Parts: sequence; C-alpha cells; structure tokens
Amino acid sequence: MIQSSKLIDLAKSTIISSVLDIINVNYSVIDPDGHYIAQNKSMKNAISKGLINAERIDKPSWEHCKKIMKDKQKEIKEEKFKDKYYLSLKQSLIDNGKCIGILIISFDITKQKQAEIAKQEFIMNMSHDLRTPLAGIIGISSMQARDGTVAQDRQYGQWIQGASEQLLELINSVIEATAAEHQIESIKNESIHFQQFAGELQALMQAAVVAKGLEFQIILDKRLPIVLSDQIKLKRLLLNLLSNAVKFTKAGGEIRIACDSTGMNLFVKISDNGVGMSKDVQNNLFKFSGSVTNAGTGGEKGTGLGLYLCKEFVEENNGSLTIRSHENVGTEVIVSLPTE
Repeated sequence: MIQSSKLIDLAKSTIISSVLDIINVNYSVIDPDGHYIAQNKSMKNAISKGLINAERIDKPSWEHCKKIMKDKQKEIKEEKFKDKYYLSLKQSLIDNGKCIGILIISFDITKQKQAEIAKQEFIMNMSHDLRTPLAGIIGISSMQARDGTVAQDRQYGQWIQGASEQLLELINSVIEATAAEHQIESIKNESIHFQQFAGELQALMQAAVVAKGLEFQIILDKRLPIVLSDQIKLKRLLLNLLSNAVKFTKAGGEIRIACDSTGMNLFVKISDNGVGMSKDVQNNLFKFSGSVTNAGTGGEKGTGLGLYLCKEFVEENNGSLTIRSHENVGTEVIVSLPTE
C-alpha cells in the first residue's frame, strides 16, 4: 500500500502541474549539463519535440542559463522564442551551497506584447506623419511673422510659429520615447505608379520649400516601371529624406528628385546643394543614440531617428539606401526599390 505521505506529495505535485498547464504557465528543471529533469506539458509544447538538451534547443539562451547557475543568481526578463514572447524567471537551485540545476518558469505574454507593439507603431507612425505638414505650417507662419503687411499680421505669425514649434518639440519627444521599443512593422506589397506618387510628394513639401526660398525639381523617366512597396511607408520614407534636404539647404538652393530604372529595380535619387556632411558624420548616420541632431540651416531640429528608420524600412522592403555627401557641396541619397 502506498504511504499516505507519499500519496499526498504525489497529489500536490499533480495539482500544481495541472493548474500551471490550465493557466498556460511553462516550467522546467534543467541540470548543469543541460538535460531536462522535469517539465510540464506547456513547456513540452513550447520547445522542440524530441529535443531533451537545452543547448540544442537554444544555445545562446543556455549559455546565459549557465552564467546564472555559475553566479548562483536569479533573473526575471522578457524573452522571445519561436515567434512568441515570454516573461521568464530563471532561478538557480542550490543544495548545500552548490548549484545543482536551474528552474525556469515562463508566462506566455505574446498577446500583451503584440498589443504593446501595435501601440508603439501607431504612436511612431502618427508622430512622423504629423511632422511634415507641421514643418510647412512653421515655414509659412515664419514668412507671415517676417513679411506681414501690418503689425497685427506679423504678431499672429509669431504666435502660430511659436505654438507650432512647441508642438513639433513635443512630437519629437514622443518619437524619442518610443524609439527604444520600436520594431519594424509588417510591410504591404502594393503596386505604385511613381509619376503620380512624385507629384503628391511635391505637393506635400511645397509649403516648406517655398517658405525657405528653395527650388524644387522633379526629373522622371517617362517609362518608369511599377514599384512594389508599401505606399504609406514609402511616402513617409521619401518625405523624411526630402525634409532632410530642405533642412540642410540654404535659401536659394535646390532640391531635386530624379528617378530611373535598371533591371528589376527603381532608383530614386534625392539631391540638394546644401551644406553636405563630413566623413565622420556619414559614418554615424544610421546609429540612433537618442540625442537631437544638428540644427538645420534655418534652425530646424530633428530626433536623429529619420535615417535610422528609413534604412530599416528599405532593407525590410528588399531594397537599399546609399548616401553620398561632400561638405559645402551637397548630398545625394539613392533609394533602390524592387519593381514588378
């Protein structure tokens, strides 16, 4: 007959395991050699079937587990495994001062994480999409503040400009706050006729270009192929690049969009005859440190995120982004995109 104490212990362990399975909590015990000593059903479903050695399942994660056991510590953090997100506790198991294994308990937080990412993407998208028209408002209001026919008009222009600049600073702060958690969005594969697309870009940038006293030219090959990309995100990408061109070009300068195609790619070239960049600046263009970038020729500010996100999008879209620049000569940005 089974002893009562043994039966009670067995019942307790069964209850605990069953409850953890019901609430979808994973747990496992692994020895110092990486062998799974115990695990519940949820953990078995989470890892690869048939694999019983932690190193074979996820070598980087197991190396981290070995460090936790060596230091006899515990750790709680978010992790991603097989396209799912988990909040995991890793606890060294100590017996008489010696680590004899590690306990891992993890909660599936995929739904919560996806909702968080969606919120961050919405904030990032909204913030970036507001910046271009806001820059136009600032440019026009600055013209009114400077060239208004009567004192009251000039005062109104100053007020509009001041309020718009405060709003732009707030938007930049929002972008900075979400940057560290930003993850690339899913990209649609849409057919885009670039002749019409370029005209829309020109209309959106016209206010900022006129306000700064620049010329804006569009030079397109009449037989451009159809571009395969996400229309909204591509527009945001090119508006970012055009905004940079305006930002670093002095009054009387020129901004140009030129397009041609070779093989299966469309090449969009955005150039200016602005202040250009040194080699040191170019070497750090795609590194986001969270600091505000250099002011433009008209005192414009930015977050340093524009090119960082542009490159991320282009590469996710199976394209490339190249920048050529010379100080006091100008800058050319070349975006390569796939075509139909």
